Amino acid sequence: TDFPVLLTEATLPSEMFDTDGSYPALDGGGDIRFSSDPTGSDRLSCEIVRFTTDNDPANGKAEIWVKVPSVSSVSNPSIWVWYNNPGQSQPGPAEPYGSQSVWSNGYEAVLHLQESGNGSDNEFKDATSNAHHGTGGGLAGSGDPNKTPSRVIGKFGYAQNFDDSGSSSTADLIRLNQVHDSTWTAITVQAWVKVEDNGDDRIFVKSWNEGSCAIVWNLAIDGNMKISHRSDTDSTWIGGGDIFSVGSWVHFVYTWDANAGGVIKAYQNGQLKLSEVMGGTTLYNHSIEPTIGNSPNGNSGFDGNILECRLSHVARRGEWLQAEYNNQNDPSSFVIAGTPGTQGLGLLVKFHWESEDLLEAELESSPPGINFTQPVRVKLSYKDADLTGINEEDLAIWYYHESEDIWELVGDFVNTQEKFVEGYLYHFSRYAVGWSE
Repeated sequence: TDFPVLLTEATLPSEMFDTDGSYPALDGGGDIRFSSDPTGSDRLSCEIVRFTTDNDPANGKAEIWVKVPSVSSVSNPSIWVWYNNPGQSQPGPAEPYGSQSVWSNGYEAVLHLQESGNGSDNEFKDATSNAHHGTGGGLAGSGDPNKTPSRVIGKFGYAQNFDDSGSSSTADLIRLNQVHDSTWTAITVQAWVKVEDNGDDRIFVKSWNEGSCAIVWNLAIDGNMKISHRSDTDSTWIGGGDIFSVGSWVHFVYTWDANAGGVIKAYQNGQLKLSEVMGGTTLYNHSIEPTIGNSPNGNSGFDGNILECRLSHVARRGEWLQAEYNNQNDPSSFVIAGTPGTQGLGLLVKFHWESEDLLEAELESSPPGINFTQPVRVKLSYKDADLTGINEEDLAIWYYHESEDIWELVGDFVNTQEKFVEGYLYHFSRYAVGWSE
């Protein structure tokens, strides 16, 4: 449940990216909304990391994370995307449906690593509400542009390229703010990596020195996987799995759960490759801050690209990790895009008016009573109407219920800049624009 699904330009309608087209979304994605129902009533949280439009929609780019109520290997749940709504903006990160609410299912830190760093404080942002931001080259307050990784094209979106120059004084790293994990009974550490060599390199680690006894948790490589873990009573390291191929992206994860037999499990590309039992009831207590791309002393630098570092205080199940890999490895095979017209995106109707209690529209659709398979979003322009004595913000679209001889509300979103009222139609009938007193 509450699975963050990645959407990219490959899984969204191309018209969303067409700046000079009929139905573009706003550059930056301020007007983009998601719902779990075709009427838009059950809104879903989303984080828009990147959304750019262009006069050529083929140049548009997107990285959007949507918290989907459930995903399944045996059925295809549907979500709906809504856009082309000028003047809108995304809710604040901490507000309802804001970006932080996407990462509510046990996530402690989520660093997409999309930024261009220069050693500034907290420049690499944690998408959760926990503020475990990262600073290039050192701790916040002592960052170093010369030890800050550089932004490059990633598996999706951007990534950070780490250069281990062979010297601890210049090797790249990102240092996070403190993570208080000593009471955790489970953990998941994960990242996407593309190696440039197969040395003994740290990817995502909480350690205060070299060696497994000086590490709380460690996602690392040494040709193949290298996992180090320390609990309140035990410590170990395990290695093995597939060799990391130079130049290939790999989804790399390890988990531990004290309440499920104390098993450490390590995964590559969604597949379980290693497991080992280790004692203990919680993680080891140490105050050192985590690092990405190196150990804190700079002696185990990673050569290559890293993106999407995540830390959770739960042990993700294998099925969850497989779904993550499938979604992020090839979003267009995990998400099947619908047709914009069936979601009701883009019907603009202009009409003549009469000035009565209802601004009667010459809008009748037929045959009456036929229901649509999906609601149609309709925009009714009122820019030529006489609104003397009427507050335009009170306008709404109404449907004439013939058998009851009453008008029922259809929609009441008013765009006062472009002079239209918007609502959703579910069947052919007679509609009008009016207001309630």
